[in-house]
Amino acid sequence: MYEKAVRAMAKQRVALDVLSYHAAAPQEDVDRFKVRAQTDLNIPSSQQYDLYSYDFNDFHLDDNDTLKACIRIHFDDVSFTLQDGEMKNILGALETLALLVGCLCHDLDHRGTNNQFQIKTMSPLAQLYSTSVMEHHHFDQCIMILNTKGSEILSNLTQEQYERVLQVLESAILATDLALYFRYRGEFFNLVDSEQADWSIDEHRNLLRNWQVLADEKNKSERDEDDHENHNKEDH
Repeated sequence: MYEKAVRAMAKQRVALDVLSYHAAAPQEDVDRFKVRAQTDLNIPSSQQYDLYSYDFNDFHLDDNDTLKACIRIHFDDVSFTLQDGEMKNILGALETLALLVGCLCHDLDHRGTNNQFQIKTMSPLAQLYSTSVMEHHHFDQCIMILNTKGSEILSNLTQEQYERVLQVLESAILATDLALYFRYRGEFFNLVDSEQADWSIDEHRNLLRNWQVLADEKNKSERDEDDHENHNKEDH
């Protein structure tokens, strides 16, 4: 009973946190973006934004270009995964849809701290989720948005298709927990080295998707760390 009460209180506090934050963009921002989108639907390339340069900064970007840059960098990551090599011949349409949604939603309502911080400070989120604290929260926020009026992009799927997309989506978002990196890496390479990999088997497909997502996240994290170090050197 006590644990249930603690969880209920934690849920209430998390809900209040979310409500105090922008779970949805203000209507005036949406209207302003729509007006600008009518005359400029183009999403500039990563080269135009210089996104992958260590010298990149977003200080000169207005709100419209910041949004476009976010869309570009996320879709570049997932497009490379889905369109290059054999991945495009392995993953089906529903898996691809789930990964596209996941690439945009895997850091929703990020608090700027890692899972260990959440656990050590006994935050409300840590009381809700015992493992992969932030990743579970990101997934829950994703589901909340997908169920919000005007954002139900999965509403035309059948029940079976909907459940499949959510299954892949949840697995992919939870796989962005960098604490799982060595586990997934070991499992994936052991499977490949054994020459027993069969991508028609759902368990193997799940491992392939999750390893690719986690490898992308690891690559992004290391780039961010290198970028931070380079800026520190410049400051000194």
